[in-house]
Amino acid sequence: MKDIRWENTEEKREDLNDLLPCIEKMFRVTLPEDYTTCATENGGGSPVPCRFDVRDETGKAITKLLSLDPRSKDFFRRYFTAVGWHSPGGHSRGPCPIAQDTEGNYICLDYRRGTHPRILYATPGIKRPRRRVVIADSFTAFLDMLY
Repeated sequence: MKDIRWENTEEKREDLNDLLPCIEKMFRVTLPEDYTTCATENGGGSPVPCRFDVRDETGKAITKLLSLDPRSKDFFRRYFTAVGWHSPGGHSRGPCPIAQDTEGNYICLDYRRGTHPRILYATPGIKRPRRRVVIADSFTAFLDMLY
């Protein structure tokens, strides 16, 4: 995995690893280990380097990795619900936001093809048409493409 420095991360909860099974049960998913390892240590933080490309659009930038801590203002479920991707009964097998870019779009786990999610760049479709583009085959592959 690429060497990434994280800035402005939240203080890590000591019991966060114990909460992960509850979060996974709530959303009916198994979160990838590379993602949970990174998110438990760096939730709410900004990576350096932070730039990535989406097809022919270069220089997109991550503002923050959403948090797995339910007490955080950046808890990923708040974003999930705010953009209407969550059904009241649980995970809808749609995109699961894990990070946000400078334009208010999302980097998501995409479970539509099974239990091993790809990384998806998604616009919520509030001010412009909804867009979904697969940008990496795994969370580690996504981090490796940051520049």
